[in-house]
Formats: sequence, structure tokens, C-alpha cells
Amino acid sequence: MAPRATARRAPTVNAACRLPIGCPAEGRVFQHILVPLDGSENSRRVLALLPRLVDPVSPPRVTLLGIVEAADSTAEVRARLAEAAGALGERGRIAEPLVRNAVDASEGILRVCAERGADLVLMATHGRTGLARLLRGSVAERVLRRCPAPLLLCNPRGLPAPDANGARFRRILVPHDGSEVADAVLEPVAELARAYAAEVVLFKAETFQTDGPKDRLRNPDELLASLDPLRERLHAAGVPLVRTRAAFGAPVAEILRAQEASEADLLALSTHGRSGPSRWWFGSVAEALVREAPCPLFVVRVPPAEPAGGSAESASHGSAG
Repeated sequence: MAPRATARRAPTVNAACRLPIGCPAEGRVFQHILVPLDGSENSRRVLALLPRLVDPVSPPRVTLLGIVEAADSTAEVRARLAEAAGALGERGRIAEPLVRNAVDASEGILRVCAERGADLVLMATHGRTGLARLLRGSVAERVLRRCPAPLLLCNPRGLPAPDANGARFRRILVPHDGSEVADAVLEPVAELARAYAAEVVLFKAETFQTDGPKDRLRNPDELLASLDPLRERLHAAGVPLVRTRAAFGAPVAEILRAQEASEADLLALSTHGRSGPSRWWFGSVAEALVREAPCPLFVVRVPPAEPAGGSAESASHGSAG
């Protein structure tokens, strides 16, 4: 069934009022962007996203991070960071190269993120599937599981071309499953939408209903209605144009279909950073989005609540499936 969509423009909002999910941002959205580089073509291409994130009037601090693992050459890591920083400098963007030693790249990234107080980690993923992914795993997924800052992830399909012009994000698709965890992405999305004058598309997908009253089977109107309170919150937070879409079907396919239909150039969602089938992240839906989304993926991690008799940290570990 084709997704249903609605749109409604909000009235002008007084920026001085108390807003449900934060007041309109003043100045830059991000203060410090951490960009891990592993020497791959993917990691070099992800630098083309920086112009979309940098306010030329008040640019954020940018740190280019190189992790030296056991088989790496420190000199080679330093050289590639210097080359990347130099290329950015030629475009008028200042970046600080930083080299750190670590047994595991993800641990090194997490340590630097916490030490330096980065408020965004920009990373390329390699989009591996099958045996290659099982053998090597995903540094990005391990970082996401415990990262204290939001991440902007981009697989090879969603990476900008090397000569990309740095246009700002125009349309943000926000898949939402109705949970409090999913709500966590709304405030950062509102900030991004205000900063970039971007449209927000709220989206909800559910698997096909197989029982219940006949007139409710596969009826997307109820799904659309469930998104109305979220749309009103975004309107009140100063986002002037918010659309809603809903569909019944397999979540991965429907999210990707909604992204294509809406021509969204950014996907945004939140995760609790925990394994298990009860949520999208670290289940098949989220992992498929990391590998298949044809645009960057902005992710906000919500630390899991500390379980009785154990630590939150221990709860956040486990197989990514």
C-alpha cells in the first residue's frame, strides 16, 4: 500500500516563548565535530559533508582523528591526517589533526570523543554485508553502541561526490516507532531544521495487521494521527513545515521507500545503544538502514536505564545481530 502523507504549515512562533522541545537555536548547531579517518576512500569522501555542518560565520572546532592500531604506521597516519587537514585549509576550513594509539579503533574514538567533548561524530561506514561483516565487524556500530555524542553516519551509497557543493540539508526524514527512545531525536532534529531551514518528514511504519475489525486493517489514517502530537511539538519549536507519512509493511523497505518518495537528504532517529529485537537499533531494521540508506544517517543515542543488579554499561554490550 502506498504511504499516506499530510502537510500543514504552522503559524509563526515567538522565539522568546517557552517551547516543549527547546528554543530555536542561536548560532552554530555543533561546537566540536570529531571526524575519524581510517585512510579509506570512504573516510576521505565523508569530509565533503563538513560544509553542510559548518557555519562560516561561527565555524565549529573540527578534529581529524587517526587511530594507530598494532599493524599501523604512526608516520603514515600522521601524513594522511596532515593531507586531509591541508585540503580543508585550502577551502578555508581549519581542522586539527590528532593521532592516538589504541588496541581497538572504536575504543580510541570513544575515548577521544569523551575527552574532547565532541558534540558530533562524523563517520563513514563501509557498508559490508555477509562474511566480510562477520569477520571484521563494524567500527561504526561499536562506536554507536556507547557513543556519548550524536553520530552522522554515511555508507558508500550515501557519501557525497568528491566535488559536492556543500548544499545544506533540505529535508529530514524521521522514522518514529512511538517510543520515548524515538522522541529523543526530536530536539536535535528541530535544531537542524531551524539552522538549515529544512523540512521535516515524520514517518511511521507498522507490519501488516492480520486481525481486528475489518475497517481498521491496513488503515494508515490511525498511524498518521499518532504522529500529530509530534508534528505539533515541532511546530511549537519553530519548525515551520512538517509533513507526516505512514505505511504498513516491512519497516526497512517502507523507510527506504519513504526516503525516496520524499527526496529526504538526511535520515534521523535515536537508539538506546543496546542489542536485542525489541527496538530498531541493533536489530535487522537499523543495521539494514546503516548499510542501505542512500543518504546520511543522524543518530542520537539514549543511554539505557541501569538494570536492577547490574550496570548500564553491561547492558549496552552484545551482538549486533
